[in-house]
Amino acid sequence: MIVTMPYLSEVSKNSHKWRKTRGTKASVKSWMSLLAIRAEPAKGFQKYNIGVKGFFWSENRPDMQNLTEVVSDALQEGLGVNDKFFRFRDDGYELGYSDQRLEISIEGVV
Repeated sequence: MIVTMPYLSEVSKNSHKWRKTRGTKASVKSWMSLLAIRAEPAKGFQKYNIGVKGFFWSENRPDMQNLTEVVSDALQEGLGVNDKFFRFRDDGYELGYSDQRLEISIEGVV
């Protein structure tokens, strides 16, 4: 299953928390909740392979591995599985997209 999510710069591991309080930003919490809901149809496995591909406007983009912490936390909630049972892969990125987004592939492992 592939879940398409809008890309927010705050979703990166480097900026999803407030600096002084270390709490998660409200916009990131909303984004994570939406991803969790969209991932629910993939429930039913104990392990998952997760891929993240980005579609960005320019090279002014995040390192893909910096997105995995937030994606992992959201999927853990939506799939009901501890994220230690996720195997992440970087599916790369493409440039030239004005509608920046992430495609998150969720594959249950039998």
